[in-house]
Amino acid sequence: PRVLTRLVGPEGLTSAALMDTQVVILANVSRLSAPQIEALETWLARGGGLAVWAGDQTEPDWAGKPAGSIAPASLGEWRVGPLREVIAHPAPPTFTGPVMDAFRGGEPPAWASADVLGYRRLEANANAAVWARLDTGDPWIVARDRSPATAQADHDPGEAAVGQGQGGRVLMLASPPTAETGTVAVNPEFVPWVHELVAWLAGSTAPRLAQPGEPLVIELEGTAAPEPAATEIPVRGPDGWALTAKLTRETGVDAATPRVRAVLNDPPLPGLYRFELPPAANRVMVLGVDSDPREARVEPL
Repeated sequence: PRVLTRLVGPEGLTSAALMDTQVVILANVSRLSAPQIEALETWLARGGGLAVWAGDQTEPDWAGKPAGSIAPASLGEWRVGPLREVIAHPAPPTFTGPVMDAFRGGEPPAWASADVLGYRRLEANANAAVWARLDTGDPWIVARDRSPATAQADHDPGEAAVGQGQGGRVLMLASPPTAETGTVAVNPEFVPWVHELVAWLAGSTAPRLAQPGEPLVIELEGTAAPEPAATEIPVRGPDGWALTAKLTRETGVDAATPRVRAVLNDPPLPGLYRFELPPAANRVMVLGVDSDPREARVEPL
């Protein structure tokens, strides 16, 4: 889906600005005022999604004391190496959760090559989960899901589904993805990763990961529709190899416009597969393959 963005200063975070906003990203914001915290709590209770990119300017009590009801983690010290030395990398084997699990794959995993020059030490709150760690063992991403559907499942029928300060989805990143803090923003996984994070924060239901051996199938319509004579489209696998997806055509409701699908049979590895659409689409589509749970078994063959 297309994402429309606008950039505002800290003073622009108001109740009025939040009315038509699905996702807010606080990029190294030092602290919020009491009215801003109240506005965010109300907005989150209605199902908003908040990302906090904690940086060197973010104060430990950025969301009030202690840490505020909107924070999924408390902030510790800002760690940075001497002379801008690399001090950590994301650790893909630790990736988990509805977004990060799809980014574990690759040989080697692309995220393992991302340099981190500085980060905040995070301590996840009791109602949050660590989605990813750095190779130092410190949390890299902490998330909390209190969207209305999840909250309803956690409450008795007679209770309110979402209480003030408890709704919505909140994600905290231990370091803002800027040139000053490392090479995360230029990693080849960065763009699809941000896309999936924003989709999750906005409440979108991520497509189910395909299981090993299942084909990957996408519908091609509108600007993504291929030329009538096309029989395949290119796909880039998680290891960077070039693959091809075969095109199938079926007669739809409108016989003049057949239903076109791209099918990649037997994807060879777990991870993300990028279907390269026609130039007019100006985008790629990304599908994921889950890891085979049998690979985690330790009993002898």
